[in-house]
Amino acid sequence: MTRESSSFKFHTLLANCCRRQAALFTLSLVSMLAVLPISMMLTIQSFLRYMWDNNDPDTRKNVVESIRGVLMAQELADVALMALAVVAGIAMFRYLHSRSQTDFFGALPIRRGQIFAVRVSTGLLAVIPAYLLGVALTCGVCAAYGFVDAIDGTLLAYSILAHIAGFLLIYAVSILAAILCGHTLVALLVCGWLQFGLFFGFTAVRSLLDILYPARIIAQPDGELWLSPPIALFRMTTVLSELWTDEAPDYLTQSVLPALGCLVASAVLFALCYGLCRIRRSENAGLSIAFPVIELPFKLYMVSVIGIACGLVFHATASDWTTMFLGIVIGAAVAACVVEIVYDQDFRSLFRRWKSTLVFGAVAAVVLACMAMDITHWNSTLPDRADIVGADLSADDPSWNCGAANEDNSVVYSSISLLGIPFEQREEAEEESVSPLEAQENIDAIYSSASMGARAMQGDRSTIMEQGGEGVCGYQVAFKLKNGKTFRRQYYLPGDTDEIAENSAKVRFSQEYLDTRTAIAQAEKRKNQITFLKVGNYADVDDSNSTMGGKKISNQSTIIDILETLKEEYLSITQDYAEAHAPVAMLRVATQDVLDQWEGIDIDYWGYITDMDGLYDIPVYECETKTLAQLRLYAKGFVPGFGDQKIASVVSTVYDDDGTEQETVYTDPEEIAEWSEKLVPRSFDSILDPVYSLDYENYVVMLADGTSIQCTAHQEFSTKSEDSTAANSGIEQTASDGGTAVGIIGGADGPTAVFVTTSFGSPKAIVTIVLLAVGIVAAVLAAWLIHRRRKRQ
Repeated sequence: MTRESSSFKFHTLLANCCRRQAALFTLSLVSMLAVLPISMMLTIQSFLRYMWDNNDPDTRKNVVESIRGVLMAQELADVALMALAVVAGIAMFRYLHSRSQTDFFGALPIRRGQIFAVRVSTGLLAVIPAYLLGVALTCGVCAAYGFVDAIDGTLLAYSILAHIAGFLLIYAVSILAAILCGHTLVALLVCGWLQFGLFFGFTAVRSLLDILYPARIIAQPDGELWLSPPIALFRMTTVLSELWTDEAPDYLTQSVLPALGCLVASAVLFALCYGLCRIRRSENAGLSIAFPVIELPFKLYMVSVIGIACGLVFHATASDWTTMFLGIVIGAAVAACVVEIVYDQDFRSLFRRWKSTLVFGAVAAVVLACMAMDITHWNSTLPDRADIVGADLSADDPSWNCGAANEDNSVVYSSISLLGIPFEQREEAEEESVSPLEAQENIDAIYSSASMGARAMQGDRSTIMEQGGEGVCGYQVAFKLKNGKTFRRQYYLPGDTDEIAENSAKVRFSQEYLDTRTAIAQAEKRKNQITFLKVGNYADVDDSNSTMGGKKISNQSTIIDILETLKEEYLSITQDYAEAHAPVAMLRVATQDVLDQWEGIDIDYWGYITDMDGLYDIPVYECETKTLAQLRLYAKGFVPGFGDQKIASVVSTVYDDDGTEQETVYTDPEEIAEWSEKLVPRSFDSILDPVYSLDYENYVVMLADGTSIQCTAHQEFSTKSEDSTAANSGIEQTASDGGTAVGIIGGADGPTAVFVTTSFGSPKAIVTIVLLAVGIVAAVLAAWLIHRRRKRQ
C-alpha cells in the first residue's frame, strides 16, 4: 500500500513521469503540427490556386472569411484531440491493469492522490501545450500569407476554450474507463461505450417510442447530443465556424456556456476518478472490471441498448412489430453472452449471471408488452370537449394546413412513466405569434378529425401505415385547455377520407380562419411594415425559369392599398369557387425586417423558401377583379395566367403501373385551350387552397417564345386520377382475422371511414406476448441445463 506521506516533491515526480512518456509528447506534437499549421498552409494554397484574384476585393473577402472559419472551427484538430485524449487517458493509467506494476507503485512512498495528480498532469502537459503551439503556428502561417485580418483575438480565445474543454471532457472519461477496468483492451471498449453509450441509449429509446407511440409529437433533437463528449466537441466547434458571419448565433449560449459546462463536467469526472483511484483494490488488476459491483447494472444497460438497436434494425427491414420484438430478444441474448465472455475473459462463461438476466428479461418483456398494447391508452385518449378553448391542426399533406406556424413557438419538457407514457412532450411557449382557433365550429371540426385518429390508435398500431398505403397522412393536433395546458398528439389517417376533407373545408373557409390564418390576412395585419411586393404570373414563378421574372412595386402606400383590396376580395371566395379555380397570379410581400436580415440574398427569386415570419406568398384569383386591375395599373406589363404569350404546345408525361413512361404532345388549338384552363405551375402548390386537388403528373407548357413551364393539372381532369379512383372504389378491409388492423371502409366515392378494434383483442399483440414468453422459457431451460451440467462436472 502507498504511504500516507511522501518524501518526493510533486515537480520531481512530474518531471520523471514526463520523461517516461516522451513518446506521447512526440505523438502530440507531430499530430498538432500536421492538423493545424500544415493543414492551414495547404488550405491557403488551395484558395490561392482556385479562388484568388488580386483585382477583385470581393474574392479576397470571401477567402479571408473562409480562412477565418477554418481557423475558428479546426475540424481536424477535433479528431486529433479526441484521439490523443483517449490515448493519453488509457496510457497514463495503464499501470493499473498490471498486477506487478500496481504492486510496484503501491510500494513507493507516494500517496495515491499524488500519483493520480502526476499522471493526470502529465497527460495534460503532453497535449495542451502542443495544441497551443499548433494554434500559434497556424496564426503565423495566416500572417505569412498576408491574411492577418483573418485572425480575431476574441473569437480565437473562444475557439481555444471550446477545444480545451472538449479535450478535458473526453480525457476525463478515458481516465474513468481505465480506472474502472483491469484490462487495457476492455478499458478501450468501455471507453468507447462511455463516450457514446448515453447518446446511443437515449436515441434507441426515443426511436422505440416513436414506433410504439406514433401519436407522440417528436421533439427536435438537441440536448441528447451533449451526452456524448466527442459529439459535444464537434458541436461547439461547428458553431465557432459561424461566429464571424452576419447571421452568427449567440456565441455566449452556443459556445461559451457549453464549454463552461464541459469544464464543470470534467471537474466532476476528475473528482470521481480521484475517489475511485484511491479505493481501487490492487488485486483487481487483470480483471475486466475492477469494481465488481458495477458489472451487473453496466451489463443490463448495454444489453438493453443493443437489444433495442437490433430490434430497430429488424423493424427497418420488415416494418413489423413481431419482427422487431424478435430482434430485441436476439440482440439482447447475444449481447448478454458477449458481455459475460468479456467479463470473465472466458468463452465458456455464456450464462454466468443467467438468473438476474432472466429476471430482467421478464420485466422488460412485460414492459414492452404493456407499451405495445398501450394499456395506459396514451395514444387514443382525447380531452373532454367541454375543456377545450382553442384548437389547431396541421398536417404533412396540403389537405389541411392550419396552425402550422405554432410549431416553432413550442418548447420541450420531459415526462417520465414506467408503463408507456413517452418521455418527451411539447408545451406551448408563453408568447405565441399565432393564437389557436377559438370559434366553436372550428374546434368541433378539428375535434371530430382528432376523434377519428384516436379511434384508429385503439387498434394494432403496427400496421396503420401499411393498411392506409400512400394515402395515409400524419395530422398534428393541439388543444388548448381551460387550465392553460396544451394537449398535443399526432394521428395517421387516410388523406382522402370524406370526413377529413369536410372538416378541412369547414376550417379553411371559416370567417375566423380567413381573418387570421391566411397569408393575405397575416400580411394585411403587418401592412405598415411591408416595403417589398412582387407579382408574377405562371411564366414568372416557374421554378425552371432562371430569369426570375415578375413586376416589383416599391411604393409603400400602393402596397398597402393593394393588400387592403385583396384582403377584402379574398373574404368573398367560397369553397365551391376554390374547388374549381386555381390562382392566376402570385404576390410575394416582405417586411423591412426580412429585407434587412437577408440583405444580399435574392429574396425575389420565386424558388426561395418562404416559410418564415414576415415573408408571404399570396394567391390572386381571377374573381378578384379590383386587385388585378390595381396590379395591371401599378405593375406595368403584368398579365395574369400564362401572360400574353401564345401556347405552342402542351407535353403530358404519365407513367403506367409498370413504370413505363408515356409522353403525349398536344398542339391542336382546341386541346390547348382546354388544357390552359386546368394547368397551373408546380410552384403554386404552396399557395393553393387544399380543396383544389392536383394530380402531380408532369405537364410542360411551351410558349411561343420558347419558354417552358413545368405544370400540374387539376385532379378533376386527370385521366389517371379517375382510373385510380375507380380502381380503389369499393376497397374494403374485412375483419375475418379478428379485426386486428386499422382499415379503410370504401364506397363508390372512395374511402369514407376507418374501422378499428380494441388493443387488448389484437392477435399480433398476443402473438408478441406468446413469443416473448416462449423465448424466456427457452432461455430458462437452456440456462438450467447448462448450470446442471457444469455442476455435475
